[in-house]
Amino acid sequence: MHQQTRMKELQAQGPGPSAIATALGLDRKTVRKYLAREDVSPTPPGPVGPARPSQLDPYTATIPGWLAEDRHRSYKQRHTAQRIGERLRAEYPTFQGAYSMVPRYVKGLRTTAPTRGTLERVWHPGECPGDFGTADVVMDGRTPSSKYLTVSFPYSNAGYVQ
Repeated sequence: MHQQTRMKELQAQGPGPSAIATALGLDRKTVRKYLAREDVSPTPPGPVGPARPSQLDPYTATIPGWLAEDRHRSYKQRHTAQRIGERLRAEYPTFQGAYSMVPRYVKGLRTTAPTRGTLERVWHPGECPGDFGTADVVMDGRTPSSKYLTVSFPYSNAGYVQ
């Protein structure tokens, strides 16, 4: 960007493209290209034309509904991107989209709408979380229910159960 501005400054002083190219140590064709431009700001990358419709567009209202239902299911029973693709093919015979478009779309849905905020916990030396609970234990061939206390020291990575 700095060289392009310098080219414009030298052009205002009067020398031609060949002299500017020699002074800056560039090819004269490169200098001529940048001097012909009105705006020397870089062009943004990517497609400039209108976005093409995706084969997944008719089903974009259905997939978020499936993912919303999954919030009430256990973690292992939720839809994966592969399962969503299989379900689209099974329930909608008109869907002929490639597998790669489904994970891309699902990833965008999952990263844009967090359900709640979280903070990272910081534990200083000597601080520890503790928890009480009930568990079934095996004692003398029986499995009575027993109370327990769990203490974990995150700073030293030590844990104890009583």
